[in-house]
Amino acid sequence: MERSQKLIDQIYAAALDATVWPLVLETLEQMFGCIASGIYTTHLQRNRVSPVNLRGIDAGLLDCYIGRFLCSNPWREVPALQRQGYVRTDNSLDRYYRKQGFYHKTELYNEWMKPQDFIHTLGINLYVDEYAQTKCFLYRPRQMRPFTTHDIDRFRWVSGHLANAVRVARRLAVEESSRKDLLAIIDRMTCGVLLLDTDRHIIQANPFAEALLRRHDGLVVRHSRLVASHRGDERKLAGVIRCALAAHLGSDAGSAHLASLRRPAGRPPLCAVVIPLPRQTPGPFQAERAAVALILNDPEQESVVSVDWLQQRYQLTKTEARLTRNLSQGSTLRQAATAAELSYETARWYLKSIFQKTGTSRQTELIRALLSEQIVIRNNLLH
Repeated sequence: MERSQKLIDQIYAAALDATVWPLVLETLEQMFGCIASGIYTTHLQRNRVSPVNLRGIDAGLLDCYIGRFLCSNPWREVPALQRQGYVRTDNSLDRYYRKQGFYHKTELYNEWMKPQDFIHTLGINLYVDEYAQTKCFLYRPRQMRPFTTHDIDRFRWVSGHLANAVRVARRLAVEESSRKDLLAIIDRMTCGVLLLDTDRHIIQANPFAEALLRRHDGLVVRHSRLVASHRGDERKLAGVIRCALAAHLGSDAGSAHLASLRRPAGRPPLCAVVIPLPRQTPGPFQAERAAVALILNDPEQESVVSVDWLQQRYQLTKTEARLTRNLSQGSTLRQAATAAELSYETARWYLKSIFQKTGTSRQTELIRALLSEQIVIRNNLLH
């Protein structure tokens, strides 16, 4: 009983920490009197094996198994024996084909199992989908007795816990992989990205944003909260974050979530776009989730959205494209009009045409769309 409890503790610890799997297999070998054991995943479409942990397997013969028997072996040819949770023994193929000694005549047994003295076997699929199968096996040598009905029942019981642990480990691995992929993209961006909670605490910041914060360049952290470094901009920043939080919480979004943040030494202001994130009710074990994303566009950074590209992408005239590019770099409409050598009223007229061609209705929507385009383009260039 004590050993069983130890094994269960190890199994669920391994779901969270892959370094514990060798201890799980060592305990299984002790419980079942085995000389080899393992847990591994076969990727069916790529014909590849990803070991979780393997014990007692000859390294050279492992390559032989992958090369010769992974795709062509008697077990894989019988889907009924590959169901999740079905316990296989060295007698299963004989019973399936109703031929005594069938398994002992196969190439797999004679060229791979027998040379390693793997005579008595237990195996099970812990996880099965159309792309992969995660398997567990235990092998005994000839001088030991075959696995009994009691051994099989006990292995089936243990495998239920193993299957639960594998599901947890797979889910965590998928989420961690997705998180790392997203962070890798965000970290490469030449604009600042900050994820904030409802109290304006920073949950995540990419390197570009961290550099701005270190220099107090438009933004700074005071008392653990993100604020504008220029006092005159704090009310404006607080207002757009408040509007984005209102949208995050499902109430009226209010005014546009766009602000211009002044910087030291007269440098061009940062264009800050605050985007509300989907609201999700946190579970009892979840950390605080981000409520809004703050995108910081630095007009001094070379824009990958060129005038020519804007003309082709949205069928803008050259004047419309110049005005749009200036807006995407953080300029106000009046500043963008001056840079494009237009009067303010003329720029307002052009802006209506730009809205129609880009499928937006407000300046904030236009900036958000252009920032999204820049993110995609930069990521494609990096790859």
